[in-house]
Formats: sequence, structure tokens, C-alpha cells
Amino acid sequence: MRMYEELLHLFIVIGEHNNQIEHKLSTQKTPHQKAYDKKFDLVAEYIGQHYMEPVSLEDLAAFAGFSKYHFSRIFKAYYQTSLPEYITSVRISKAKELLENPDLSIMDVAFQSGFLSLSSFNRTFKQRNNCTPSQFRKMFDYFPA
Repeated sequence: MRMYEELLHLFIVIGEHNNQIEHKLSTQKTPHQKAYDKKFDLVAEYIGQHYMEPVSLEDLAAFAGFSKYHFSRIFKAYYQTSLPEYITSVRISKAKELLENPDLSIMDVAFQSGFLSLSSFNRTFKQRNNCTPSQFRKMFDYFPA
């Protein structure tokens, strides 16, 4: 128990240090960089609300006020991943939440997560998590809430 307490304390110290660094970095940003931060926060929020729908590069670029080519480059630099990869990550994250509900079928989870087919959901889920959605769900049988 003591080791657990020390570990939690370490995480708190690291978190406080990271907050100080973030604050210091944010005060050094130019107004242009702060405007980009706001735009990309809104883009991430939009994706989080619309992940179940087809989300196109063109629509997001227009939403952010950029050309699709410029938006694509900036998005990748900002999030260190491409737009399709980011959207897929959001969908997989939602699928993991939904898989905790044993009343939902795997197909329901796939469609409610924004995937257009069960096969693409299964393939993508396995690539990202090294297990199938069914195997992932079975993990919750071992650790009930």
C-alpha cells in the first residue's frame, strides 16, 4: 500500500510539473499560434461529436477556415497523425467504451462507433488493440464492475 501511495505522489508531482511547463509554453505562443490552438480545439470537438458520421477533409477544412491541403498539413503537424488516423482513433476509443456493455452486439458497437461495416471494424480494432472486439469484451468477464 505504501508503494502505491508513493507512486500516486510521483504522478501528482509529474502532473504539476507538466502543468507548469504547459503554462510557460502557452504564454510564449504568438497570437497566431493561439488562434490555431482554438481552431484545432474546435476541430477536435467537432470530430468528437460527429465521429459516427462520415467526416470529410473538405468539411473540416472549411469548418476551420483553411484549404484542404493546408488543413491536412497543419492537422498532421498539430496532432502528429493524419486526419483519417485521428478519426479512427476516436472511433476505436468509443468502441472500447461501448464494448463494456454486454447488451450491445459487436455489430451495434461497430455502427455506433462510426464504422461502415463489421469487417472493417473487426480488422481495424484488431490492428490497433492486438485482439478482436470479442476478445476485448471477454476481458470484462474476468473483471466485472
